[in-house]
Amino acid sequence: MWYFGLVTGVYVNRDRPVGFGFKALVGGGEATAAQQYYAYPQRRPGPGAPVYVTGGYHTGIFVFEPEANVVVHVNRHMTLTGGVGYRFTGDPYYGYNGYDTGGLNGVTGTVSLQIGAGL
Repeated sequence: MWYFGLVTGVYVNRDRPVGFGFKALVGGGEATAAQQYYAYPQRRPGPGAPVYVTGGYHTGIFVFEPEANVVVHVNRHMTLTGGVGYRFTGDPYYGYNGYDTGGLNGVTGTVSLQIGAGL
């Protein structure tokens, strides 16, 4: 999976030792999602035992990823930021033949260290 997009956010208390913020990514990309399905034609190794095959499909995805951050100003030229968010994905083929990229959704975490004056 890969994706990119526009990131925008709002931060408060940037001039204090500890600040808070919220940002969100809105974008798109591509993913290969695994899908389990019945083999065709169905071959049965034993009475009443269906054969499942795991395959995959490649698709474009829409991504929305909101995130809450805490900013700690270590000193005048160093800032440590930690955040937690959630990645939501959408697939144009959602539900088509049972395909679903819902497994790509999930909690995200970030840690960054900025060295330099910055803005």
